[in-house]
Amino acid sequence: MLLIISMKYATCSVLSTVLSSIVVSPLDVLRTRNQAFNMYKKGVFFTVRDVLKKEGIKGWYRGLPGTLLSAPFFWSIYLPLYDHFKEKEWGIVQRSIIASYTGSMVCNPLFVFKNRLQVIHVQGGNFKNVIRDMKALSLKTFHLGLPVTLFGNLQFIIKMPIYEHLRSYPDYGYPNCQILFSSIIGKSIANTIFYPHEVIRTITRVDNTNRSLQEICRYVIRENGIKGFYRGFYFNTMRTIPFTCLNFFLYEFFKKNMYV
Repeated sequence: MLLIISMKYATCSVLSTVLSSIVVSPLDVLRTRNQAFNMYKKGVFFTVRDVLKKEGIKGWYRGLPGTLLSAPFFWSIYLPLYDHFKEKEWGIVQRSIIASYTGSMVCNPLFVFKNRLQVIHVQGGNFKNVIRDMKALSLKTFHLGLPVTLFGNLQFIIKMPIYEHLRSYPDYGYPNCQILFSSIIGKSIANTIFYPHEVIRTITRVDNTNRSLQEICRYVIRENGIKGFYRGFYFNTMRTIPFTCLNFFLYEFFKKNMYV
């Protein structure tokens, strides 16, 4: 019975993440490129339109194969594990850390692959170049940017307690609105605090020069000052909030309506 429930949770998380990832893919591409190269200065609408003009519809969905491999895989580990430990009445911090760290350590090569696909057009490469680089990196892909990722996962100990606390209030007959509101508030606060790690993580994943973490931080400060650690924040917020809302909403929806 436990296996069936776990499979149900995993299936729900895969479905919710796949659908959410497809919807926000254009914003995900802009976010990654801005974090790595700080290349877009206009608003979301104009930038999305410019990418469409220059690269066609493919520009909106660069890296989508990597996204559909990485994000659903991560959330199919995180959400079922989180729910499993929740049923065993583990603390929010404990289950958040264990679930997020497990997902990140297993899926790190897939996230490296996704980020490299998203920037190949900017770097003048192609899909074959990415595959060649991934083969050359081999096992290094398991730890490329991983320390920064694990540090960033501490945001879950802010996001999830806020999410769970807000969901504990009466929903007044609007449970879906409560899920959306709780996920927005939790993710927005956690994302604002921990965002700089995303810039460093993205540069680490797409960089081919083997620069150290200290060198990357110096590079960001030299290029944009301290505010450089928040480059791409606007695109990230526009992408992350709808993704988080859709992901949590669809996960809860599938969990309630999928019968096994």
